[in-house]
Order: sequence, then C-alpha cells, then structure tokens
Amino acid sequence: MRDISFFVSLLKLLDETAEVLGLEHLTEADRIVLQMLWLAAEQKRNNAFKMSYQKLHNLLGYDGPSISRAQFYKTVQSLEEAGFISRIKGSRSAQYLFN
Repeated sequence: MRDISFFVSLLKLLDETAEVLGLEHLTEADRIVLQMLWLAAEQKRNNAFKMSYQKLHNLLGYDGPSISRAQFYKTVQSLEEAGFISRIKGSRSAQYLFN
C-alpha cells in the first residue's frame, strides 16, 4: 500500500509542476519527445542540440514507445510556440536550444 501511495504522490507532484510550467496539455507522446530532447541537450556542453525524427526513432529503439513523425513535429512546434525551445540556423533546421 505504501508503494502505491508514493506513486500517487509523485503523479500529483508531476501534475502540479506541469501546471506551473504551462505543460499540463502535454500528451504521453509529447512527454516522451520532450524527454528525448532534454536528453540530447544534456549531452551537449552549450545545450544546443540536433534532433530529427530519425534520431528520435533510433534513441527510442524498436522496443520503445511508438511516436509518429507527425507527432514528433507537432510536439516540437508546440514547444517552440510555448517558448521552451528555439530553432537554431533557420526554420528548417533540426538544431534546437532550450530557452
């Protein structure tokens, strides 16, 4: 019983934090894409990173969750519009920076 209580508390904290950050609208697929973008940024010193659909697909692997190409670009666009990421080197570039 204690484990489920802890898990529910974490879910509540996650929901509250998402609301504070303005991310409560994210779907599960959006959250996965955001996690992969963050992972790519963490691996770079200046936080500028490259992420294409193909790279995302490779990171997730065949056993990972299925994210469609359309979902990937929709998520990237919504994160750009919300001001969380910026595209570097033009509108067709696959290079981003977390703001």
